[in-house]
Amino acid sequence: MDDWGIDSKVVIVSNLLLFVIGLFSIILQERSLRSNNPNAWIRMVMVSTFIKLIVLGIAVVVYMTKAGVHKNKYAIFISMGLYVLYTWIEVRTSLKLNKKSNAGN
Repeated sequence: MDDWGIDSKVVIVSNLLLFVIGLFSIILQERSLRSNNPNAWIRMVMVSTFIKLIVLGIAVVVYMTKAGVHKNKYAIFISMGLYVLYTWIEVRTSLKLNKKSNAGN
């Protein structure tokens, strides 16, 4: 990535940040499937997606202010793409967990 002018440290940190938030979100969504409230799972999916967006947005703002003139736009765009990828994986996994938990009902 360095040959293309992409700051690999920014991409690695955003990937790690999204991974940790994604794992935490899947655990919370799995717990919400055990709830008697059918809306709990939908709320948890929406909240986890929103939290991931806010955390990544804050990280981008912090990076932009700290990096100054050395900021790397391409790394930020890749991080946004990773957000979309992680959100898609998380929702897909959560839908599969929902099918399994409702299979016996």
